[in-house]
Amino acid sequence: MKNHIYKWLIALIPAVFLTTSCSNSDFLGINTDPNFPAEASENLLLPAAQANAILGISSMLERGAATMVQHYINGRFDDYGFDGSTYNNAWGFHLYGGGLIDFQTIIEQGEANGNFNYAGAAKLQKAYIFSILVDLFGDVPFSEALQGEINFDPKIDNGEDIYTGIFTLIDEGLADLEKESVLSMGNDDLIYGGDLEAWKRMGNSLKLKMYNQMRLVDPSMATTQINQLIAAGNLIDAPADNFTLRYGTSNTPENRHPNYQADYAAGGLENSMSTYMNSVLTGNNDPRLTYYFYNQEACTFSGRIGGETSSAGDDEARTTFGIYPIGGKYEDGSCEAVSSTSGAGNGIFPMITYTMLKFIEAEAALTLGTTGNPAELLEMAITSAMNDVSSFSGIPIEGVEEYIEARMEVYNEVTTDEERLEIIMMEKYVAMFGNGIESYTDFRRTGYPDNLNTPLSTSGPFPLRFPIPPTETTANANISTDAQDVTIPVFWDVN
Repeated sequence: MKNHIYKWLIALIPAVFLTTSCSNSDFLGINTDPNFPAEASENLLLPAAQANAILGISSMLERGAATMVQHYINGRFDDYGFDGSTYNNAWGFHLYGGGLIDFQTIIEQGEANGNFNYAGAAKLQKAYIFSILVDLFGDVPFSEALQGEINFDPKIDNGEDIYTGIFTLIDEGLADLEKESVLSMGNDDLIYGGDLEAWKRMGNSLKLKMYNQMRLVDPSMATTQINQLIAAGNLIDAPADNFTLRYGTSNTPENRHPNYQADYAAGGLENSMSTYMNSVLTGNNDPRLTYYFYNQEACTFSGRIGGETSSAGDDEARTTFGIYPIGGKYEDGSCEAVSSTSGAGNGIFPMITYTMLKFIEAEAALTLGTTGNPAELLEMAITSAMNDVSSFSGIPIEGVEEYIEARMEVYNEVTTDEERLEIIMMEKYVAMFGNGIESYTDFRRTGYPDNLNTPLSTSGPFPLRFPIPPTETTANANISTDAQDVTIPVFWDVN
């Protein structure tokens, strides 16, 4: 894989502060030292921005989304009563005050310095992060965001307007990648190692993903745009070009997968495995079960529904994450209590992958009549999903052909497109284990899974979007109390 080891997060945090705290070149007006410039270069900012931004979405925000669709269960979110305070750091430090402001700095400096490769890649990553913010929160600061002291109270933009702005940002990024650049990206690019062609495929693939998410809002537009993207062919077309971050194995500095840190290295389990997800896997005889879950005690699955309180001392009894996607322990029947020496923690966060695109193309072909045969695309997607797990773990999966044959037999036997859509979305649901944000988006768009467990207790309605953190709503005069209303759907949610 071309994806590079996740590293340098702690080592490069100073680069973040160089742009957020030291951007005023006239600070005190004295003692300017050429060996310590007030402006960090693009090649130093890029890895810090990538690490910071992706940590912001792959930790607490992903846990919340995964809990909503019961990939796994996190007690901070499982009763629907969260107000956003849990992910204050993700919003304020890792995203708006971290990765996003660094990407904006790279864009501005890159354009000024002729480093258009950096500017282009930064625009694509900024576009992706804002697409996730819209998908999770609906309406967020966009057009006036990232201006620093010029505007401490950026207005909230409508999610649909932000999507329009994101498409423009992607086009600008793709155009920048075609320009000559003074400096070329290399290993400072933690995602693609400076491969510009891979970045172009990522940008076009993000477009396709977003157009599909808008298909219920404007099916004609979505159909036209998806067909054009497929015809152009410059999409992620192999796992080697996946937009995926691979974490490392080091704990000094700490750069292992966030859920490995939370459930293996912390000495206690932050998360519980979902009884619903287990029922889906076991019900279909899914061979990925032993890769997704690791049973600690007596080799018996022990999970949670949601709304349950933890039992004292059950951290060594509960089922936890397996080897995929967090780099934990493969379920080999050893049934030992996990620790920071179990597995390696070098997991992945899959953002946009070949597998994901094939599921998206299958959905679009079925519902919009876009290019491709839905059944063939579904089979390609399932096959790729199995390969993702086996290639990551290094442990061949047995029974893959039998599983695919059984699922395709069910698909070919059903008689309605709605039944076919359910099969596509449920297969995607299982394959997206590790990116609960994608499945949370799918659930609100399509209604699948349609048989999630009901939490034993709830403290509010099911959130159709996440509330903006209270620290932000308090600090920003332009954010109204509507930002805390989780019953207002995201603009594409018209299901």
